[in-house]
Amino acid sequence: MGTFPWGPHGPQSSAQQVRPNPTAASPAPAFEQPESQDPAGTPGGFGGTALPNIIFSLLCLAILWIPFVCLYPLTAAAGIGLALGVIPIFSRMVPPDALDVARLGGILVGALAAGIMIRMEYRLAQNFGFRLSRHVVRLLLLGVWAVPIMMLAMGAHVPATTTRFILAVVSSPATVVHFLSLPMNLGIWFAVMVGLHFIIWNWGWARRAWHGRL
Repeated sequence: MGTFPWGPHGPQSSAQQVRPNPTAASPAPAFEQPESQDPAGTPGGFGGTALPNIIFSLLCLAILWIPFVCLYPLTAAAGIGLALGVIPIFSRMVPPDALDVARLGGILVGALAAGIMIRMEYRLAQNFGFRLSRHVVRLLLLGVWAVPIMMLAMGAHVPATTTRFILAVVSSPATVVHFLSLPMNLGIWFAVMVGLHFIIWNWGWARRAWHGRL
C-alpha cells in the first residue's frame, strides 16, 4: 500500500521507502554576489581603480587649488596658516642649505591639517546657518577670482605664469574695480556669478562630482 507524504495530490512512494520530510526547507537562493576582485586578487584593493582615482584626484587638486581655496575657506585657512607657521620653525631646525626640506615639511603639515579640517567643515555644513554664511563667502571669493579668469579669456597679457598673474590681480583691489567699471565686463561678471550660485547651491550632480574627486 502506498503512502502520500505530500498529501493525496502529491507524489506517491511505496511502503518500503523512507518517507522524506515534507516540511524540509529548500535551499535558499543566493542573492549575494561575490565581491569583484582586482587583478591582484584582493577585493577592492589598490590594484583596481582606487589608486588611479586617488592620483587623478590629487592632480585635479593641484591644478584647481585656487577654486578649492574659494570653496573651502576654513580648510584653506587652516592648511595655509599652519604651513606658513611651521616653515620658519622647520627652517631653524635644518642647515641653511636644506631650506627646501623645511618648506616641504611645512607643506605636508599644512596638507594634513587641511585633510582633517575639511571633514570638520563638512560636519559644520550640516547646519543651515553655517552653510548659508559659507555660500556668501564662497561667492565673494569666487567673484574676485573670476576677474583675472575673465581677463585671461579676453586676451590679457601674462608677463609671467598664469598663477602669478591671477594672484597679482586678486591682490590689487584697484585692478578689480577698474575692470568691473566697464558695463560689458560687469554684465558678464554678473552672469558668471549667477551661474556659479546655482551650480554651488542647487546642482546636486555638480557637488557630487566635485566631492567624488575630493
